[in-house]
Amino acid sequence: MRAIMAGAILLAISVTAGLAATAPITVQNPAGVAMLAEPITTGVPFPEGALASADNVRLLDGAAEVPLQVTVTGSYPDGSVRWLLLDFQADVPPDGRTLTLEFGEGVTRAPVPEPMSVDLLAVRMRSLPYFVDDAGVEYRADMADAPEIELAGPLRSVVTSRGWYADDAGERKCRYIVRIHSYRGKAYVRIFYTWIMTEDSRELRFTDIGLRIPMPVERAIFGTADGAAERIVAPEQPTYLLQYANDGSLIQSAGAREEIGRAPGWFATDWQGGHCIVACRDFWQLFPKELEATSEGMTFHTWPAHGVADPDREVTDANLQYMWFAHEGDVLDFQVPEEVYGHEGEHSEYEMRYVRSSENANGLGIAKTHELLLSFGDGQADAEQAATLNARLQHPPIAMASPEWVCASGVFGMTLPVDEERFGPYEAMFSGTFDAERRMQEFTEDYGLWNFGGSHTGWDAARGRWDDVYRTWRNTHHGCCRVPWVLYVRSGDPKYLRYGVRNARKILDEGFVHWTNEEFAALEYPRGKVLGALNDYKGLVPWHSGTRLTDYNSMTDFALWYWHMTGDRWGFEVAKQWGDAVVEQNRSPFGHREGAGTCAAMIELYKDTLDERYFAYAEKLAQHLISTQNEDGSFPQWEDYAPWLERWWELARTRGGDEAAADCLVRWADAYLSGNGDFFSTSHVAGQINILAYAWLVSGDPKYLARGLWQLDRIEASVYRGDDPLLQGFVMAGQTSLSGYGIQRAPNLLAAIVRHGEPVKADPLFRVTQGFALPFLRTRPVIDGVATKIETVEAWLLAREDEPFTVTVSTQHTYPQAEWTLAVLAPDGTEAARLVEIYPKGERVFTLSVPADGQTGVYRLTVARPGSFGSTRHPIVVEPALPVAFPIAGRIFPRDEAGYPMWVPAGTTSLQMRVSPIEGAASVQLTAPDGEREHWQVGSNDESKLTEPMAVAADATDVTWLLHRAGDACTLQIIGEDAEVAQLLFQAEYPADVCEAFAAAQ
Repeated sequence: MRAIMAGAILLAISVTAGLAATAPITVQNPAGVAMLAEPITTGVPFPEGALASADNVRLLDGAAEVPLQVTVTGSYPDGSVRWLLLDFQADVPPDGRTLTLEFGEGVTRAPVPEPMSVDLLAVRMRSLPYFVDDAGVEYRADMADAPEIELAGPLRSVVTSRGWYADDAGERKCRYIVRIHSYRGKAYVRIFYTWIMTEDSRELRFTDIGLRIPMPVERAIFGTADGAAERIVAPEQPTYLLQYANDGSLIQSAGAREEIGRAPGWFATDWQGGHCIVACRDFWQLFPKELEATSEGMTFHTWPAHGVADPDREVTDANLQYMWFAHEGDVLDFQVPEEVYGHEGEHSEYEMRYVRSSENANGLGIAKTHELLLSFGDGQADAEQAATLNARLQHPPIAMASPEWVCASGVFGMTLPVDEERFGPYEAMFSGTFDAERRMQEFTEDYGLWNFGGSHTGWDAARGRWDDVYRTWRNTHHGCCRVPWVLYVRSGDPKYLRYGVRNARKILDEGFVHWTNEEFAALEYPRGKVLGALNDYKGLVPWHSGTRLTDYNSMTDFALWYWHMTGDRWGFEVAKQWGDAVVEQNRSPFGHREGAGTCAAMIELYKDTLDERYFAYAEKLAQHLISTQNEDGSFPQWEDYAPWLERWWELARTRGGDEAAADCLVRWADAYLSGNGDFFSTSHVAGQINILAYAWLVSGDPKYLARGLWQLDRIEASVYRGDDPLLQGFVMAGQTSLSGYGIQRAPNLLAAIVRHGEPVKADPLFRVTQGFALPFLRTRPVIDGVATKIETVEAWLLAREDEPFTVTVSTQHTYPQAEWTLAVLAPDGTEAARLVEIYPKGERVFTLSVPADGQTGVYRLTVARPGSFGSTRHPIVVEPALPVAFPIAGRIFPRDEAGYPMWVPAGTTSLQMRVSPIEGAASVQLTAPDGEREHWQVGSNDESKLTEPMAVAADATDVTWLLHRAGDACTLQIIGEDAEVAQLLFQAEYPADVCEAFAAAQ
């Protein structure tokens, strides 16, 4: 069966050998303004063997051929095309249009008429990168040396210059990369200007970083929110526009200053006989920025030469993460000031640990890229023309092969296009939670040079903002960079691409270490910097540490997708820089989540480059990881943090297969179904549905799809539908990184369900094992004058004979240290035993001895601890064995998947559950003695929900049923019709008289 199902992964693309095939290319126009002969770049993926040669491709507008330039950016081992980059020019009406890509044996492409001719040397000579340190020393780059022809085509060419900045004495500091894209018949070029920090930031600060364009200037026109502002440029008197905050900018000219709000990001200058226009993409979003005109030329400042600061700015909890010290003023200093890392607010020292650690953060190795449009022309500058060019830069047309084509190519694994007919609620959830997060980022003003394009780990509902100090900027954490690209290729919706590009550019620049030296390469966390490694997502600033090279958050897929679909080679270079550093380090095989992240990233890098070094590294990691699988199918740690196994299985299948990987997939899925997963499976809602989807693909057993659909329903049930418009559509369960891994992996499951071809009903298939956390009562007593959170687990023990017994309790916590208090009350309410102990982070097993005291009946054990980061684990062990019950009234059930017997007394005719979520979504299931079961999902929008009645047969009373629960924290109440059901759950199935004795003690 496995061999048969493996064949099912062959994709449903009808491409017949020897015949031409077609794929639609949809061109969208987000700007909504008609464009003529607009240059467009996009990538198209192909299934293996579908396109033998890039020569056999052409683009059609109806029957007419459109001039086309193609570049192969990825191939399969058989030499066929995997990714093809298309460059063409098209008229784009406001509502877009559709073209057709024709390919296959026998298809030929006509030469491009009148190929481009641009003096790129002249353009490079007119673009002069520089910076000025805080001592006033200027360092300049000479781009005339050794230009690199990155792409030479008839429609688009790219010339790249890279090197050092140097002062007049020849001392070199910091590096630059300037990529100049030119287009046939266009007077403008696009410039990608990347600045790289190569120095210890304790020793180098900046008062100006920019790109000069020398020329005579007489007049300057600045784009404003209302149109344009014209200024005469006087000799030796700079005229500039300064965007000093996301919502504030000013124009300084001839000693006068005018506030203009948000500037659109363009300015133009002219002189007798000519003009120049400069525009910056995402200008105000990437503040501070400056556009300056002098009589000697134009300057684009990535860090302004005339920066201003708010003199009344104070450091607060709410603005810590916005790093105002690196976004305003006249000096850029990467060292975090003491008033920031030493800030005292309402957060505990434990919560502030990453803020404190930012004292050691160093800017060495960080980069920043800006995309500019530069246009030269004859005659005077025209504001309308400049605004039009700027609109083209801010909202370029978007072209993509149809989602059906892209998903069927196999390049993105097992996925499918948006299918609202089959999966309407899920599709609404994917789109809605994405939109909600964008609204929330706009509301919290996530702008700034080092912030824009980033995203956060969690939302603080009580404060109405992102978490202040805990993992504030998540970088590649939780695979979040994949999300917009996965949603984009499924839908073709520009909103996903727009954010995906912004996010990718930020992470490529700031999320990786682009330079180091011997001193920093040898340092340990948090001071170290390893070339190619990740900057630590936990830090307050994005340049916090830089030692995570072989890491569970290692990712190359988003960087490569960005490269393939935009044509910006920076994505490819950064991914390869990481891969080469890992191969050079050549660590022995390693497992856990670090091995998983590294393996998944290496697999994607190999598939794009066919570099056997990358394959060999991925292979040794995959085989080692598979060898660490436990006997029950689970893994020792959090190996599902990265999608390594399904990607390895797919890759290995193309090279003869890997039966061990297939077995591993199915056994792992079985472990999740059996409750032998890991913390990952409980804290990241639906995080394992990728394993369940691929286990079906390997085995054909629909039980994996049923469990996966139940997991997906858990997320959907938590979608916010309350009254707050800001949060509408936001997934509340495991909200980290767009509901954790659920959103990015859900398309795997939906595609598997479609391939299954038969209806699938959600089913949790609960098989809970011991070791889950017990429900607790949360109180806030005043201790030493301070309201202190205390969480207490209570268990009742039924002693029918007067004899001594011992109680063994398993506990754990993650605080530096915590005090635990265990007490046993006798049936008459007197204290029979007590134990108080403090222990550090970890696990501890406590044992209490209870002497014979002349009493029988129900003894009450309480296990109390401060705070929320601890638990008391099931089961409570009593020697000699005594029945154990757990009262649930008012108790909070933690996230763990848990199962308990419950007693249904005689006369009960139906059962209902009242579920009150604390956060996220909770799932509850009742199972009758005959195996019949019902389960319910209760979302975070339901303050309290009463489930539909479940009928109770006459022969199913006076016996125990089973109650299972999973999902986020909630409280439960059991409601019986025609009989009162005790608010008790039991540790095991007990006779009716035992259950009655417990019930009588309520």
